[in-house]
Amino acid sequence: MTDKPDPIRNVLVPTTNNSLVTRSSSLIKRGLEALGSQQAVTSLSDRSAEALSFSDGSTYIGEVKDGVAHGQGTLTFSDGDQYVGEFRDGEYNGKGTYTFSNGNKYVGEYMDSQFNGQGTFTFSSGSKYVGEFKDDKRSGQGTYTFANGEEYVGEFVDGQKNGQGTLTFSDGDQYVGEFRDGMYNGHGTFTYASGEAYVGEFKDDKRSGQGTLTFSDGTTYVGEFIDGRYNGRGTFTSANGDTYVGEFRDGAYNGSGTLSFSGGEFDGQKYVGEFKDNKYHGHGTLTLITGTTYVGEFKDGKYNGQGTYTFPNGDNYIGLLIAGDHPDQRELLSTIFKREGYKVSVAPDANEALRKLQGDNCVGMVVCDLFLPGIGGGFELIRRIRANPKWNSIYIIVLTARIQESDRVRALDLGADDYMTKPYSFSEFLARVRVGYRTISRQKI
Repeated sequence: MTDKPDPIRNVLVPTTNNSLVTRSSSLIKRGLEALGSQQAVTSLSDRSAEALSFSDGSTYIGEVKDGVAHGQGTLTFSDGDQYVGEFRDGEYNGKGTYTFSNGNKYVGEYMDSQFNGQGTFTFSSGSKYVGEFKDDKRSGQGTYTFANGEEYVGEFVDGQKNGQGTLTFSDGDQYVGEFRDGMYNGHGTFTYASGEAYVGEFKDDKRSGQGTLTFSDGTTYVGEFIDGRYNGRGTFTSANGDTYVGEFRDGAYNGSGTLSFSGGEFDGQKYVGEFKDNKYHGHGTLTLITGTTYVGEFKDGKYNGQGTYTFPNGDNYIGLLIAGDHPDQRELLSTIFKREGYKVSVAPDANEALRKLQGDNCVGMVVCDLFLPGIGGGFELIRRIRANPKWNSIYIIVLTARIQESDRVRALDLGADDYMTKPYSFSEFLARVRVGYRTISRQKI
């Protein structure tokens, strides 16, 4: 199991600056105060209405009061920007329309020459905002429709999405919930057009905190998220009923957990223990559908390290190491024991046998030859096994062509538990191995 691709996308950013600043009409004050000077053109017949032109090329036509723009008027800038609407004390105040030379347009309420109150801002790209403004910024309830068909309906603060809102994407995806600084922040619901849905906490446009992710096939994850991925404690239930309950990191099973299988060929199988990147890794207990259990160490999803098999009849089987210098003999024995259900590893010499014991502590029984290369042969291997307190419980069977009584006595005195000479009967040898495992099982009681 791996985390499914995260389809959550970033919130679209408007194509213009959040601060929709209009140009100050202070030049109207200056111009009207200079009425009659070289800056001002001849006034209209009614002194309450003036037509003025300015040295920068801008013009004003409209009403004045006490020497300043006051009432209805039109202010046209030399670069093509234009304001048509109400003035008070020389500032835009009341209803008005500001048309930008780049094609953008604002229609709505002004106060002190800034967008304040209800208004509509239309971008030349086709995007549009309808709602409340404060000090030239979107602030309060509003609807922002993007040129590509996407739409946000909700609260704004300082020009950005802040508070409760709904963002609908053109492909049908939708987010309903809390925003902060233009991003998903807080509790919300993201519904995908594909049928998937997430309900929970967000931080900076990513799933973060407690939440529930439901996939279109019925698969669900309930638990903690960090940076959009499963991180922390959670429950993952597959559409077929398989369930993992435990720890996640970076979207995968990592840490302690329980994986229970439901349906199919593994129906009833269960693993309780440690995971790494979705695999059994570390100490754990695996219960197979046959009733057989393995308790011990795992690595990359496989038995690795000290472990014990317990079959339904109560017999325990522990890992077996075959140490011998003949490849054909090692392969034959390994095949036979694996067929009988044993967990087998092999070593071509005494040095490798010791490395296996030290690094792969699954071994409960050693079958070794006395004609063994490395560190003094089979006798020295037996002595070193018995000298290590960790390996005291290992059952040692010598399988060798050396038939002298002195060799037998020496091997047994060094710590071997059984001694069998070649040629030998496979049936008898398997019986002696079973005796060894019964001995190990009694030691564990």
